Amino acid sequence: MSNYVVLVQAASSQLGSDGLVIGDVTEGGHNITNEIVDRIRAGKTGRGYGANAEEFTFTANKIEDDEGQQEVENAIRKKEQLKVWFVPKKVVDGQHNNVIFGYTYVSEIDHSFDDEEDTVEYTLAVHYETAKDSLPKLPDSVLNPSTVADVEFEAPGEYTGSYEERTATAE
Repeated sequence: MSNYVVLVQAASSQLGSDGLVIGDVTEGGHNITNEIVDRIRAGKTGRGYGANAEEFTFTANKIEDDEGQQEVENAIRKKEQLKVWFVPKKVVDGQHNNVIFGYTYVSEIDHSFDDEEDTVEYTLAVHYETAKDSLPKLPDSVLNPSTVADVEFEAPGEYTGSYEERTATAE
């Protein structure tokens, strides 16, 4: 289980649209790199900082109908910018989640599977740089999706079907 939530939204989304949660994120990261520039002076090499580059990477278990995962795929296919929020699940002051935000370009989607896993790895290159701030506390259904369902006791034969599609038996 990841300690982060990843929200995405197409840059072309209508005002007021919600961000979409990437379902079942298992790992990820935010990377900042810097180009080191060589400067030759008086026959000696001096080095200095060049341009910064940032990217977000994350892996999720493949969920066919996940709107967040589909939003990322749409962005790479349409060659559109994608807004990304990396949100630690830890709630600050009981009211906020810290966030790293950036406009990105989806540079790679790698879908791989074997007999045990079906995962998708995403690499998103940040346009210019990221910004840090906070958002109002995300709902518990986003921060801890496993706590959304409250299972109530039932007697044998009282319901039929899976939990999500159960039907009460006729009496």
